[in-house]
Amino acid sequence: MYVATPPQAAAGVQELRRATELNPDRAQYWLDLGTACESVSEASCADRAYEQATVLSPMTPRFQWARANRDLRAGRDAAAFAGFRRLLSLDPAYAPDTYRLCLDVLHDPERIFDTILPAGHDPRLRLAYVNLLSQNGQIDLAHQYWTKTVVQGHSFPAQLAVPYLDRLLELGRGEDAAGAWQDLEKLGVVASRRGSERRARNLVYNGDFEQTPLGLGLDWRVRATPSVLVDFLEAKAYHGARCLRLDFTLSSNDEMMPVYQFVPVSPNQSYRLTAYVRSDSLTSDSGPRLRVLDPLCSSCFSVLGDSTVGSTPWHQVTLDFSTGATTHLVHLSVLRLRSRVFPAEITGSFWLDSVRLEPETLARAGGSESRR
Repeated sequence: MYVATPPQAAAGVQELRRATELNPDRAQYWLDLGTACESVSEASCADRAYEQATVLSPMTPRFQWARANRDLRAGRDAAAFAGFRRLLSLDPAYAPDTYRLCLDVLHDPERIFDTILPAGHDPRLRLAYVNLLSQNGQIDLAHQYWTKTVVQGHSFPAQLAVPYLDRLLELGRGEDAAGAWQDLEKLGVVASRRGSERRARNLVYNGDFEQTPLGLGLDWRVRATPSVLVDFLEAKAYHGARCLRLDFTLSSNDEMMPVYQFVPVSPNQSYRLTAYVRSDSLTSDSGPRLRVLDPLCSSCFSVLGDSTVGSTPWHQVTLDFSTGATTHLVHLSVLRLRSRVFPAEITGSFWLDSVRLEPETLARAGGSESRR
């Protein structure tokens, strides 16, 4: 069916043609003409204008983006892929939008990965694809392309892996999360747990707080709590050079969970969690304690350690538990529950160090860690 072109649109095309005639070296004029010609279905005009814009300004990403989009809409897949490769070479920030567009049009994740990514080994572009797939619910494909990315052996900032890691944790895929974290350790993106055999056996990452926590992945995270100061640089440690200190600075009877960590585990397995704690002038009968639960089903599995109150020297706390048939990941935290008796409000200080989690049989065989 014939549809008449609105007079205003036709007039706009003529004005833009005139602009390119008067100043043929302005790439923006050609881009505007391409957009206008495409809007009135003048294909040859649009193709020539988009091409001219990129010829005049070949290093400007938005011109490459516009031309590649035009080629994709016109069904010229090979030209579009080449254009997107040039675009990503110029500006990797276009990667999420590029991948999303191509997936919506082509529905072929493997083809996009193999043909659109530029030559070279920039992990940012590959990780952007991994992250997009994981956010789109294609976590198995994301895992596949994660493996293809890390096997190249190139390091990258840990923050680039956060969307993929967080999605694994949201889904409770502890084994995959543990594997991805081990990949980051091997690449030097995060500190390695390699050292003594006992240290390597500990499922809690950075359990001695000797590295400043990254606040992501399988490292310790902080939940901002106005009445609690969190200090990972406390020097008065039970073991090593540093430990965690929590200062309850404002008198409060709130439930608080200032620090936590996700830990991959195995289902139907007995575990022992140990840690060393001390306290100074904790005023409430409900003090800080360790809690372990299944983040996907807290009603299925949740265990609490003993509360620390008053002033106490360094002492070990122990928590034995068994995971359920579907538990592949646990949420480990320092928790303070609301008190129901006077004095309810809490102030004072709490220290935590040498946090360990391992299968109960190994924990019993290994014995307690001696103070140094």
